[in-house]
Amino acid sequence: MRVHIRLTGPKPAETYQRLHAAVDEHCPVLDLIHKPIPGVSTT
Repeated sequence: MRVHIRLTGPKPAETYQRLHAAVDEHCPVLDLIHKPIPGVSTT
């Protein structure tokens, strides 16, 4: 999976870099991809 996002706006680039880092840190989708939860199914 690849996602490309370009953030632009009137704020300094550092502001958007901090936002990007915060989103990466708290994104539940990234958690599922990077830290999968092991599962077992039984019948």
